Amino acid sequence: MRRSQGNVARKEWYDRSPTSIIKTYESAGVAPHVGTERWTYTVPAAKKFMMSNLLVHTYRDGAPASSGRIQDSVYTTNTIAIIETMLAAVGDNKQTITSPQAPFLAGEVIAASTLDQSTGGTVIHRVTMIGMEFNA
Repeated sequence: MRRSQGNVARKEWYDRSPTSIIKTYESAGVAPHVGTERWTYTVPAAKKFMMSNLLVHTYRDGAPASSGRIQDSVYTTNTIAIIETMLAAVGDNKQTITSPQAPFLAGEVIAASTLDQSTGGTVIHRVTMIGMEFNA
């Protein structure tokens, strides 16, 4: 004999085997460099991911001979968010904190990269993503 519970509502996303995911890159006085990927995250098969927080912070730590473009990027399979700035003096900084509440499907990629086209000097980069992975 087969028993059925009838129409049972599906659990909310946060009740379907949630796993907290944190990806972060934090440097201490990085010299000028070409675009460099710092971390990536790919949503696994049969999973979904909800990005809850994104922090991008750039701080000019050492004076450059000539200031160039400084770029911290967070990009995904479908979109790109670039935080670009020129930080000329020691102590100059730029910070962006957002809570996108953005859902990602299996196979989608989220990645972060940094770039500094100055001549000399150093920069502190901080790029952090926090979210929740759960069963699709």
